[in-house]
Amino acid sequence: MAFARKYEYFDVRQMLKDAEGRASPVTGKGGHARGLHAMSPGHLDEAAQLDRVTKRGNETKKQFKKRGGVGTTGAFKTLLQQGSAACEALNSDAGQAALAVFDNPAHAGKKLRINMEISGIKEAGFLPGTLAPHSTKVKQGDASVSTMATTGVMIVIDRGANGATLQIQTCYPLSGGTATSWKVQEMPSQTVIASG
Repeated sequence: MAFARKYEYFDVRQMLKDAEGRASPVTGKGGHARGLHAMSPGHLDEAAQLDRVTKRGNETKKQFKKRGGVGTTGAFKTLLQQGSAACEALNSDAGQAALAVFDNPAHAGKKLRINMEISGIKEAGFLPGTLAPHSTKVKQGDASVSTMATTGVMIVIDRGANGATLQIQTCYPLSGGTATSWKVQEMPSQTVIASG
């Protein structure tokens, strides 16, 4: 089946679920879109996000980094909203153009990664024309997690050499002046083979 095609919402939600923790066919690192970038009861919450950007007690920079500490993180308020944004990104003109590179026989034997930022994401289905659902954002030094309006989505998609499936490695909300862009890189060299 072609990668550049119309994706259904329930398919994309399943793709996100299946990728969680599964080793990337490109880097070997586990997928983390849901665990780190979508709020869900019993898993990711605002306290976990704040902890991810804050050094603990006598924790060294090396220890902080090893446990997954980062400078900034953000998450969709629900798994449903993340799935909606990811589906819209895949079905966008930019998403379809990037996915067409996965279909190109000239690149079949390559390990490929798509990085795309898609602006103008709207809530699917029941609130057409409104800005996408609110999401959260926190950075080092913040005392609390902020809620923001989502203006776009960043999504990373991997395909192994001669692969017949893709993996959504991560998917997180963007805010502010997001511009739509994408690039497909051959990994691990990160050589850009297409962009738009």
